[in-house]
Amino acid sequence: MLAANEAVATWLSSHEVPCLFRIHDNPDPLKIEGLSAFAKSLGLTLRSGREGVRPGDIQRLLDDAEGLPAYPVVTQLALRSMKQARYCPEDSGHFGLAAPHYLHFTSPIRRYPDLVVHRALRAARHKAKPALRGDLTALGESCSKLEREAESAERELLDWKKVKFLRGREGEAFAGVVTGVARFGLFVQLDGGIAEGLCRIERLGQEWFDFDPVRHELRGSASGRVFRLGDALRVRVERVDAVLRRVDLAPIVEREPARPRTGRPKARKGTRPGRKR
Repeated sequence: MLAANEAVATWLSSHEVPCLFRIHDNPDPLKIEGLSAFAKSLGLTLRSGREGVRPGDIQRLLDDAEGLPAYPVVTQLALRSMKQARYCPEDSGHFGLAAPHYLHFTSPIRRYPDLVVHRALRAARHKAKPALRGDLTALGESCSKLEREAESAERELLDWKKVKFLRGREGEAFAGVVTGVARFGLFVQLDGGIAEGLCRIERLGQEWFDFDPVRHELRGSASGRVFRLGDALRVRVERVDAVLRRVDLAPIVEREPARPRTGRPKARKGTRPGRKR
């Protein structure tokens, strides 16, 4: 599928046929810097060349992080560091796929941009003028907008399904990983992608927690406990709101074993140590 998309894009670009390409601009340097800093905190390195980060550099980072508890977070940050792919008549390449020429050709039933490409290719092969209506730039912006709206609706439906799955399971414990750190608490993704919930800061303990946006962590001022992005965390489901699609969680903190008493035992009330009554 990818090879077919690249082949058609290369042919149309070389023949200067107007159509809709699928472009993916280079990532934001500031977001790449944040991804690199987080990778460094895990003992990983995001290698890059003189011209900046390349798709292969990000893929190597993901390969190195595979198997770690924080792997879902590394994947999420890598995706967030990249810009959204979009449809455009200018053939500027696809960064994520490391493809100099790319478009959507293989699914004309599902996507209108694919149908536009099919029409342009058919017309070019028959030496005819492509039957394109309107401005391609405006058409690309419209298709990109509709694509984002469809993806948003899909995410909303999936979130509702996940929350519905947890209804009636309040009090149950789950293993999870911290996928977001904010001043007001922690976002925790339950293992298996069941759902994501919020563990509010007041549930972390009766102390003040300092928020570090650079290190992505909350640190207790009295205990020194640290909750960091990518940490494994066992939580209990406290509340499920299907209307707001919200899951409230509470951390399960293992208590330290009781320390054996040392020193002289306390005397009972009404007696004095060393004297018989």
